[in-house]
Amino acid sequence: MKEIEIKEIEIEKIKVPDWARRTVLDGEAIDGIAKSIETYGQLEPVIVRDLGDGNYELIAGYQRYLAISKRGRSKIEAKVVECTDEEALALSIEENLERAEEHPFDVARKIAYMHDALGMSDEKIANKLRRERSWVVMMLKINAIGDEAKKVLA
Repeated sequence: MKEIEIKEIEIEKIKVPDWARRTVLDGEAIDGIAKSIETYGQLEPVIVRDLGDGNYELIAGYQRYLAISKRGRSKIEAKVVECTDEEALALSIEENLERAEEHPFDVARKIAYMHDALGMSDEKIANKLRRERSWVVMMLKINAIGDEAKKVLA
């Protein structure tokens, strides 16, 4: 991954891929982030990559993105990076695991995307995320839980 620049980007130019959307959201947390941004400004930029057509893809910072969108702002501070699909997912997962912010169901969904859509092996995912292979296998099993059960458990 290579950092290109930090700049303000129009929110409408940021596309959120399905894998980056959270399925378990805490509305109070997003309101808290929005209030913090109103009071102190945006302390951390979201992370995006340039799609080459004037638009960007959100990699990390979904809750900040929602909080700023909710407040009706038209621009967001973003760190623009150059990275592969594998690096984008690894960065998204790593940022949220370090902060313990993302629900395990959403982490598991991203791991499954790396495995199924990107064709990465359990071992490659484990190495990329600096985790044990058993953790990756557990995440794949968590992702396999039915949607109805996930709603109850979330």
